[in-house]
Amino acid sequence: MLEKLASKAQTTLLVLMVASICLVFILQFGGPQAEGCTAKRTQFLAEVYGDPITEGEYRAGERLAGFDRYPEPLVQQLRLRELVLEGLVERKLLAREARRLGLRMSEDQVMSRFVEEGKVYLSLGVQAPAGMQSSELTLPLARDDKGAFDKEAAKRFIQFHLRRSVGEFADAQVEEALAYQMRSLIAASVDVSTSEIWEAFRRERDKATLSYLRFSPQYFADNLKLDEAKLEAWSKKNQSQIDQAYAAQKTRFTKLEKQVRARHILIKAENGDDDAAKAKARATALSLMKQAKAGADFASLAKAHSQDQGSARKGGDLGFNPKGRMVEAFDKVQFALKPGEISEPVESEYGFHIIRVEALREGDVPVTEAKRELAEELYRKEQGKAMATQAAKEALKALKSGKSLETIASQYAGEASKAGAGKEDAAESDPLAPGLQTTEPFGWNDNPIPGAADSAPLLRAAFSLSEQKPLPNEPLKLGEDYLVYRLKERTRPQFKELTEGEKARLAGVLRSTKEQHVLQLFVARLRAQAKEDGALRMHLEPLYAQRREEEAS
Repeated sequence: MLEKLASKAQTTLLVLMVASICLVFILQFGGPQAEGCTAKRTQFLAEVYGDPITEGEYRAGERLAGFDRYPEPLVQQLRLRELVLEGLVERKLLAREARRLGLRMSEDQVMSRFVEEGKVYLSLGVQAPAGMQSSELTLPLARDDKGAFDKEAAKRFIQFHLRRSVGEFADAQVEEALAYQMRSLIAASVDVSTSEIWEAFRRERDKATLSYLRFSPQYFADNLKLDEAKLEAWSKKNQSQIDQAYAAQKTRFTKLEKQVRARHILIKAENGDDDAAKAKARATALSLMKQAKAGADFASLAKAHSQDQGSARKGGDLGFNPKGRMVEAFDKVQFALKPGEISEPVESEYGFHIIRVEALREGDVPVTEAKRELAEELYRKEQGKAMATQAAKEALKALKSGKSLETIASQYAGEASKAGAGKEDAAESDPLAPGLQTTEPFGWNDNPIPGAADSAPLLRAAFSLSEQKPLPNEPLKLGEDYLVYRLKERTRPQFKELTEGEKARLAGVLRSTKEQHVLQLFVARLRAQAKEDGALRMHLEPLYAQRREEEAS
């Protein structure tokens, strides 16, 4: 009993000693009304129920957060001024609510904390990015060599760094403490149930694997065999669309430097290949050149044999290009040829090229020719989208009838293998072809899905599938493409796998998330009520005016 009384007496004595230090500290360096080194001019940046936030108060927060050292472009990009001011507004709203509920905090209490811990507190508010919402700054300079509180160091920090009086500093820390109490009270109301923990665990451990085909409109547009009669009919029906496209892209067809439209067939022979491989590639190129010069259709040869898949599906067409667009060896030859002429094999760092020049142009392209080119582009784009949509629907229908994705993909693989790569998987020979692809196992939080970029919609769709229902109802539009997919595998966790350690970890994560959410809602309600009461006014212009003055000086 006596030991408890002695301990209590010692604790009381310590508190009294700290309080006395604080009192001396405040009295010596200025009370609540002392101005210290605050800014010469006082402007209200905000007002909360008649309680102003001065420029000096804002500047102290800015310095405490360290934002005054940031370059101006970064300050603007991250909205750092707004973060500080919003944090001060939130602090006053929460402190006011705390007082309304009967919570109290004295200057002696907050200064005792300052003396004991050497810490200053600042909140940037619930809208600040994660990790910036609240912060504490430890002041080692407020300690002497023996670890005792150093009044002079603390004074210098408050008056010369924060440019506040001790009283103003104490008032701000009282508000921070009250706001903290309010946040703690809100946090204490949050509970995390076992079902919530299990759901979080399930979503973490639930994994799916998909097989899919991607139907790209660009692939179908490039492979479209153009019917001139259909293009003409479409052009007449969509003349206004063509005219609009020409008006928007007119500079593309005027005052042009010399350009060449060429087709090519590429037989790969890279720098690392041995002499035998290069000789074989050259022989293949010579054979194709002879066929082309003998009258074989160049576009068909390119589709069947060219190993440049980007142009092969378009019959080797490279479009119009000015000098310097292609590698030097290629460029030199294509600009030396006349329309209709076919080159000998041209060696570059990529292999051997057979080049056929289709057309030349320079200066202003005739309007009719330009609009014809645009009409074809627009027509191919429209048809490509329609064909991709239809192909995806037919593929899903085939899947539902019992065909495998492998079987459906094989028809495109066959088409791609004709292009000379000789590979079974279409995706390997032509990235745009609907080749069979399989994702890595992924979870609810994996976005993008490995193997399927920009896949948030696919992620949501995947976990609606099950072993009993492995197929979707409709193809999925993902960007410009259409996906047909099947659930290949799904692994679900068992409740018995949820250990006590996992429960504790997930409970902490969920509680933190819920606390933040509840606090955001609470602060939003306080702000809304203050606005409704006409008791919240914001005025940022002095901040920007001050910064402009500083930059000008």
